[in-house]
Amino acid sequence: MENKVSDSILEIVANLEDEDEGDGSIYVDKENNLAEDVSLAGLSADLLSTRAELAALQDKVRWVPVTDQLPGDYLLVLFYDSINGEILLGSHVKQFSQWTSSMGMFYHDANYGWITSWMPLPSSPIPAEGENG
Repeated sequence: MENKVSDSILEIVANLEDEDEGDGSIYVDKENNLAEDVSLAGLSADLLSTRAELAALQDKVRWVPVTDQLPGDYLLVLFYDSINGEILLGSHVKQFSQWTSSMGMFYHDANYGWITSWMPLPSSPIPAEGENG
């Protein structure tokens, strides 16, 4: 996912002159070939957009309590064994009320409750065929 905070915006903020005209505009160092007049409202909108994107990304990589939601059947995820303090790779099958780790451990019946949370795996660093990198 591309970062929406462009280098130019970061440059603009880094090169601001102390020339506040009191009209909501700021003036930028012209030597760096940056825009002469940058609206504070525009920068604020970019900041809000960036914060929203950050929140969405944080939501994608957060631990999900099993009491809130379970992953789809056979979907490979990370899950947390709270008794042994281990993070495991594996999947859940709702029909059998069972977690299965990639190491061959089964969590069902008495030890089913040991799993307290899970997390989706991150995206591959290599784009899938047909996707733009």
